[in-house]
Amino acid sequence: MASAPASRGLASEIEQDLCTCCSFDEMARRNRAAQRIRLTLEGILRRQGIQAGMSIIGSYLCGTSSTTSGLDLTIFGPAVTPAPEEPFPCAQFLESIAVALPELGFERITKLYNYSVPVLRSTDMKSGIVVDVSVGCQLGIR
Repeated sequence: MASAPASRGLASEIEQDLCTCCSFDEMARRNRAAQRIRLTLEGILRRQGIQAGMSIIGSYLCGTSSTTSGLDLTIFGPAVTPAPEEPFPCAQFLESIAVALPELGFERITKLYNYSVPVLRSTDMKSGIVVDVSVGCQLGIR
């Protein structure tokens, strides 16, 4: 009878190891998806002739993302850096991206333009990752 508790302990350890392994696989899949999403959105910018780049910010950048984390991206570069005396029309810029998203596999497109930092939110249907895109969010870039 002494071996029964030990086998339960071993089964628990094996189950924990399996969960850890599965979460590593899931995180690797989500990290690949994050890079694919970034490249897809950069393609939208290029296709529209916009000279700007896109950077991953937030938990994916810091390595603290989980299997339920959303992906935060910011657009940067000369095309999105207004002169100091001119307000930049972030909502118009994000809107030009929003119209291209459905044909590239994004759904649930939500325009959160009244935030202090306007955000375009959507869901990548291939991965299920919720994606937030902002413009010129320098705080998130390292």
